[in-house]
Amino acid sequence: KRICGSCSLQHQKRTGKLTCAFCRDRVPESGEEYFELLRNRVELKDRNALRNMGGCCGFGQHGVPVDQAKCIDLLRQSVGLGCPGAHYQLASFHHTGEMGLEQNEEEAHKHWKKAAEGGDLSSMCNVGSKEGRDGNGVAAMRNLRLAASGGYA
Repeated sequence: KRICGSCSLQHQKRTGKLTCAFCRDRVPESGEEYFELLRNRVELKDRNALRNMGGCCGFGQHGVPVDQAKCIDLLRQSVGLGCPGAHYQLASFHHTGEMGLEQNEEEAHKHWKKAAEGGDLSSMCNVGSKEGRDGNGVAAMRNLRLAASGGYA
């Protein structure tokens, strides 16, 4: 489930409190509170929580020490649960050679394709660009149009 920022703001104005628009729980106000909630979701194997925890480990956020191997492991777990955002992140790391991964364009493209199939707009744009460079104009236009129709500029 996802909610847009505007709907979240309307909910906050209507209730006068900073609560989750879905479950009505209080939104964490500090990094420590956020991290505790995130850790609980990771234990339940929530695909988005695994991706977010991977980011915390990879970039040393919320007081977590930098651990690139754990970052990649968490992202792969998230990918195994079908998270488009994790596919996108792994693709980016393969593309740039970050987080201890070797630069590998084929692996990056594979993950971008999976993320695009899952609805990730940035990935649709990246896949469209690669298809265009490879001379497949029809596939390129399809992906670029989908990204644009989703609001990706």
